[in-house]
Amino acid sequence: MPSSRLDRAALLGREVHWLLELSWAGQAIRLSTEDLVVPSDDGDLAYAGGLDELRLAEALDFLSQSADPASLAVEAVLPVDVPSLVAQGHDLAAATAELSRVAGGDSYESRLVVLHGRVADPEWGARDEPVAFSIEEPPFEDRSSFPPSRAQVDNATWDGGGISDADRGRPYPWVIGQPGLDYCTGSQGTWCDKRTYWHRLVVAGHPITATQVTINQDNDVGGEVVNVRRQADALGQVVTVVDFHEDLYDSGQANDLGADYQPAVADDVAVFVQFDQGGGGLAGPSGDLMRGAGEVLLWALEQTTLRIDRGRAMAAAPLLDQFKLDFVIDERVRMWDWIAANLLPVLPVSMVTGPLGVYPLVWRYWATASDAVAHLDTATDAHLERASRVRADSSDIRNRLELRYGLSIRTGEFQRVARLSHHEDEKAAVDLRGFGAARVRLTATRAGSWGAGIAVTTTAGGSLVVTENTAARTIQVQFVAGGSTTEAIVTAINAAATMVTALHMQGFNTTWSADEAGQDLATALRRSDGAAGSPYCDVSQRRLARAPGDRAYFDWSGDSLVVYDRSTAQLVLSWMARAHALPRRRVQYQASTEWLWLERGDVVKITDAELHLDAQLALVEEVQADGSDTIGLGLLLLEQLDRDNLEVP
Repeated sequence: MPSSRLDRAALLGREVHWLLELSWAGQAIRLSTEDLVVPSDDGDLAYAGGLDELRLAEALDFLSQSADPASLAVEAVLPVDVPSLVAQGHDLAAATAELSRVAGGDSYESRLVVLHGRVADPEWGARDEPVAFSIEEPPFEDRSSFPPSRAQVDNATWDGGGISDADRGRPYPWVIGQPGLDYCTGSQGTWCDKRTYWHRLVVAGHPITATQVTINQDNDVGGEVVNVRRQADALGQVVTVVDFHEDLYDSGQANDLGADYQPAVADDVAVFVQFDQGGGGLAGPSGDLMRGAGEVLLWALEQTTLRIDRGRAMAAAPLLDQFKLDFVIDERVRMWDWIAANLLPVLPVSMVTGPLGVYPLVWRYWATASDAVAHLDTATDAHLERASRVRADSSDIRNRLELRYGLSIRTGEFQRVARLSHHEDEKAAVDLRGFGAARVRLTATRAGSWGAGIAVTTTAGGSLVVTENTAARTIQVQFVAGGSTTEAIVTAINAAATMVTALHMQGFNTTWSADEAGQDLATALRRSDGAAGSPYCDVSQRRLARAPGDRAYFDWSGDSLVVYDRSTAQLVLSWMARAHALPRRRVQYQASTEWLWLERGDVVKITDAELHLDAQLALVEEVQADGSDTIGLGLLLLEQLDRDNLEVP
C-alpha cells in the first residue's frame, strides 16, 4: 500500500524522485526524470529516465466549495514503440496514469501517490519522438439518483388499489436527524394505502430511531402524537409508517384525531410530520441517531457514484460533528448537486479529489498552536525564503451576518433567525424568570479577555441565584425548572465560541412568563431570538470604518434547509465570522523538499522577523513541486484576536 503522506524525518537530506506509471497496451510503462531502480516487495522495478521536469501545484482557495480537478502536462520519450502499438489498436487515450513521489532508497510500497487519472489529449509521432499528453483526475461527475428509483409509492411496492393518483410515483422521504425539532413540521408523509380502514402513511423510506412522531395538517396545527412501525413493502424494502388501522383505529386513537384527518385520506390533503418525540431519522453505523455533520456528509457522499477516499473522510468527520444537521429528502436529486447546494455552504469545508478519491478538507478556523503540525522559521532554516509580499484580500468581507433556519414544511416559511454582529447589536439569548421580581439574562457576549470560554453550570432547586466567580471564570445559575439544564446551556450558548455573561436584574418584565416556569431551559432557549456578538465582527466593523467611532457594515444573509438546531445556527455564523470578517492575508514561501510532506489544510506556525511574524498560525493553501530541490508553499495567515490581543483597529 502506498503511504498516505510523506514523513519529514524521512525526507531530511534525501532526494525525492517523481515516478510515473502508465497502464497501457497490457503493460506497465515506468518513467522517472532519470534512470532509477526502486526496490519493491515483488523485486526491483526499473524506471526509464525519459521524463521531463514536472511542475504540480496542489492549490485550493480558502473555503472554496471544491477544487478544480488536478491536471498535469507530461512530455516524455516512452520506452515502447508508440505508433506501432497504436496501429495495433491500442488507444493511448484509453491509458491510465499514476504519478507518485518516493524518497531515494525507499521502497515502491512507501511511495506517495499524488495524482491518479486518465491520459487526455495525447500526441505522438515517430518511435523516437517524445509523446505529449495530460494526466487528469476524474472530475466531480455524479450519476446518482437519490432516493433510489425503487423507493417510491407505486403498484410494484404497494397494492395499487389503495394509491391515489397524487401519491403514485412519489419517492419515500429520507429523514436525517430531527427535522422540525419541537417547534415546526420538518417533513411531509406520503400515503401508500388509502383503502377504507387500511390507511397507511409512509414517514420514512427506511427504519428510524424514533418510536413516535407528531403529525399535523392545516386543519390541526397543534398536531397529534402517534406511534410509528416498521413495515416491508412488496419489494421487501423496510420503511417506517403510521398505520391507522393496526395502531390507531384498533386502539381508538384514530377517533381522537377527529374528522379533520378524513379529508386528508379522501381528498389528498397533506399530512406533515414532526420528529420531536425522542430519537429521529436514520441511524448511523453505531446504531445511534445520525446527526453530526461529519457523519452525515460521509453518508451523503456514499450515495453518489463518486469514488470516495473513506479514510480521509472518516478522519475529517469528528471535526464537523459539532454541527447538528436535520433535513428530509423527498424529491429525487443528483446527490453531489444536493451536497453542494445544502451541506457545503454551512460547513467550513472544501471538497477535494486525491489519488484515492473525493474527501472533505476541513478548514480549521478554530486552530490553536497545539494544532500546528510544523513550525517554519526563516531565522533557523537557511532554505526557507519568502517568495512574495503579503497580499490582503478584502473581496468577501462579512461582518454582520444573518441565517434563516428551521423551515416549516407545512407553511414553507423559516421559523428562526440567527444573527451575529458586534456586541451592541446583540440580544439576550434567553431571559429566565426567577421567583418574585428577579430574573437572569444569559447571553453570548464579551466578558474580560476575548477567546477563552466561561464555564457555566446549573443546579436545580431553590429560588433564582446567580453566582459569578470572575477569577475562575465560572457562573452558576440556580433556579427551579424541569429537565436537564446544564447540557442545554453548554450546548446552546458556549458552542457559539463566544463568552457567556449572566446579568442578574431586578424589577423588569420578563419574556419567560410564569406559566412557562415549569419547562426546561432547552425549550426556552429554542424559543428565543438567536442573536449574539462576535469580537471578529466588532473589530472588522471598526477597523474598516471611514472615520473613528463609525462602523462599516458588510451584511451577509442566507438560509439553510438542513439546520433546525439553534446552537448549530450560531456555529455556522461563528465560523463565517472567523473566515470572512477580516481581510485574508496570504504569503508565499520557498522551502526545501524536506517540507514536501505538508498538505493543503495543514495548520502551521510561521516565524519571519521581516514581517514581524512570531509563531503566527497559518493554513497551508498551496504546495508546488517541480522535481527540483525546492518547493513552494502558499500560506493563509490566521489573525487571532484573543492571542494577539488586538482589541483596537
